[in-house]
Amino acid sequence: MHQMDFFQNSVYYTVSAIAHRSLCKDCLMNKLLFFIISVLYICIVPFTFCLPYDVETKFQYALKSIGRDWLDYDQCDRRCKWVYGNSLTITGTRLHIHECECYNKLQLIGIIKRDNDYDPPVMPKTACCGADGINYPTQEAACTNGTYALHGGYCGACSSHEDINIFNITRNNMTSISTKCAVKYVLFGKNSATKCMTNTAALSVECTECWVENMGCDAAQCLTLCAIDRILHVNNTKPDGSLNDCLACDEGYCGKPFIVCAGANRRRSGITSDIDRPQDTIWKRYAC
Repeated sequence: MHQMDFFQNSVYYTVSAIAHRSLCKDCLMNKLLFFIISVLYICIVPFTFCLPYDVETKFQYALKSIGRDWLDYDQCDRRCKWVYGNSLTITGTRLHIHECECYNKLQLIGIIKRDNDYDPPVMPKTACCGADGINYPTQEAACTNGTYALHGGYCGACSSHEDINIFNITRNNMTSISTKCAVKYVLFGKNSATKCMTNTAALSVECTECWVENMGCDAAQCLTLCAIDRILHVNNTKPDGSLNDCLACDEGYCGKPFIVCAGANRRRSGITSDIDRPQDTIWKRYAC
């Protein structure tokens, strides 16, 4: 095993062991310590943006760079691409706690808010992605064209038989897999999360990228809520059937960009997963 992989896995499993009560009989102090470390880690983000711009010490410059380039989890890049177009020439950098500067190549094209709007995605009632990779207004239209509906909603990077088959195989543990890889994103960065998803989920390269970008969005928008839910081992859904705070945050702030990228997810592919969803929200094929 590569030394960096060994280091990353050691840190990950140590943190996970503390959170899952496997290092001691009385883990209350361990969980409290983990919570304090998480809070300190989270709270350093706004601190790095309060430093005066006119002070040029190496220490302060390093803190600002870490806060903008690493702890931002590429959020400004995603926001700028969402607003100005998903082009490789569009980039974003964090300006203040709540603002991003957007560039097209080296030209400043705008300053936008950093946070996504709370806007959970809604599956179109009729639109579907055909097995031929073409969007159709109805399942019947796909049949008429000699194919069939692969999933509900519009096509995206995960709209393939192979990826949807993996969704089905991992229907009971994909949330656990992606959570593990998301922790690696927070601790070690995007490349580590990509490698984690590739090794454990084996989705296509394009589909994996959508999942990893969603992890970055969650890290930027939902880190505190998700850290608390993970520490407390909160169920995916609450007693009233609603999503837990972490999943609700993910769906509200990061769900729409993810589904635009991926096209297919488990729900839109008609797959019942480890997240208890109302049956009327799970797509069903009825034609062909």
